[in-house]
Amino acid sequence: MTKMRFVQAVTPVLISIFTISSEVQAQKAQTIESAQEFLSSTSESSSVIFSQDGQFPIRNNYSYVKFSPSSYDKCTSNLDINLDFEYQSFGAWDKIKQPQSTPNNWKLVAKVTRSGNVVIVRWSNGMATQNFVYPTDELATRAAFAMEFLRLNCDPTSNLAF
Repeated sequence: MTKMRFVQAVTPVLISIFTISSEVQAQKAQTIESAQEFLSSTSESSSVIFSQDGQFPIRNNYSYVKFSPSSYDKCTSNLDINLDFEYQSFGAWDKIKQPQSTPNNWKLVAKVTRSGNVVIVRWSNGMATQNFVYPTDELATRAAFAMEFLRLNCDPTSNLAF
């Protein structure tokens, strides 16, 4: 094989290797900031229904949530929630319909689980359990991974090796 034919034969292979390499390098690193960005972008582009287990029965829940990273702490997400549900208190059903903004500090999360298209966040400080209902199981899987990543990387005891 001549030198020219060798170069012609090897060039497409090298181009393919460099293309694959640059695509792998272009993938964003998994960081606290990128997990926050993922939750923010997916809650903005899809309807994520929010509910919170509490002391009152709830029905007709149409409360939607939007995540946004906090400007003062990388381990906190701001939840902008459009509350729209009915709850039962002392036998009567009352309706709540109002916007609310609340911080979620991932340092205080005890456990993140997923059941189908629902991501369940349990808190170590006794706060009510939060449920995030995603439009698909696949998106819920990715959101649960991002939330668990935040929980693990924001845990104040994570540097203790246990």
